[in-house]
Amino acid sequence: MRKTQVALAALALVASTAAMADGVKLYGTLDGGFTRSTGETMKFQSSGGFSAGNNWGMTGSEDLGGGMSAGFTLQQGIDLNGNSDNGGNGTLFNQLAFVSIGSESSGTIKLGQQLSPFIAGLAGNMAGNGHFFVNRLIMAHPGTFHGAAGPSLTLNTAGTSVVGAGMQQGGFFQENAITYTSPSINGWTGTVMKAMKQGSGNTNALTGVQNAPVNGDSYTAANVAGAIGDVSVNLVYQSRSDTFTATGLGLTLPVDRFKLMATYMDVKAKAAGIAANALNQGSDADGRVTSYSAGVSYDVSDATTVALQVATNNADDGTNKNQSLMGLHVKHSLSKRTSVYATYTDGSNGAQTDYSNRGTASGLAATDRRTYGVGLVHSF
Repeated sequence: MRKTQVALAALALVASTAAMADGVKLYGTLDGGFTRSTGETMKFQSSGGFSAGNNWGMTGSEDLGGGMSAGFTLQQGIDLNGNSDNGGNGTLFNQLAFVSIGSESSGTIKLGQQLSPFIAGLAGNMAGNGHFFVNRLIMAHPGTFHGAAGPSLTLNTAGTSVVGAGMQQGGFFQENAITYTSPSINGWTGTVMKAMKQGSGNTNALTGVQNAPVNGDSYTAANVAGAIGDVSVNLVYQSRSDTFTATGLGLTLPVDRFKLMATYMDVKAKAAGIAANALNQGSDADGRVTSYSAGVSYDVSDATTVALQVATNNADDGTNKNQSLMGLHVKHSLSKRTSVYATYTDGSNGAQTDYSNRGTASGLAATDRRTYGVGLVHSF
């Protein structure tokens, strides 16, 4: 009898494991490489993620019948050097952790930590490497001008938390969020996100400083996506309570082996959350930064793609010089899941060329920076 009970228990465990695993998929991307940045204390660094980022995750779905389905996604950002968790908040699944329910006719609702629809709407309209897109976002926010002493940071009106430096004002992955994505209507879809108030602040992606939440860190974002003829269009919006409001537009046009892309962003600091400062807030005294980017990618062959992109803003440092970025990226696919790449980014007037903040070398002004990199990407 004892052996029979053990055998039945073992069978039950196997059956439950099989049921749990049904429809669940593991996935991931590993991007390793080396970079060299001028004007930094570290000249060479093992620094992956320039092309595709590093993460792993699992996703699954269940058919509920009647066209309805439920699902989940868990995604962890990782660092091949073991120095950080590449996503931000120290939790196990620091990038994505949500459940969803919906249908093609009624749309989908997601609950949990998710990618901002503002970020998702613009990311697909950028050519080349992922670091360029992050740097583009940084230079689009108020408080991102970098003078000779390094990053210029702006305090809130109470002087208690750092809210300059850009990235924590928006953020890729929003905690405690609810998102609704509409069904497709004549080829157009809309997504709206609301991230609820938080009990603690975020970590500044550039400085590592823990920030007190600004008005509870309430966050709203939206994205409308569709096409006008052959041109893919993304209209985006995001707002952080008492901190900033941003609107943007992304366009992509494929032409034979070419792909033409452009983005526009207008970001305005809210006076209640950020003290106006002409140096740190751009050329407008009300803390407004307007920025543009353009890019083109060309498929040299089925395996090799070359991309060139540029970006500029009006973050005047008092000398009527705007920040600008230029990036060149070459990618060669060895297979469907493996590729190698080389990248070069040039930033002027303090524009970041590498989102890893390693500090400015002693005696070197951070007015112009250049970053070179090579890497290997493998996905599964």
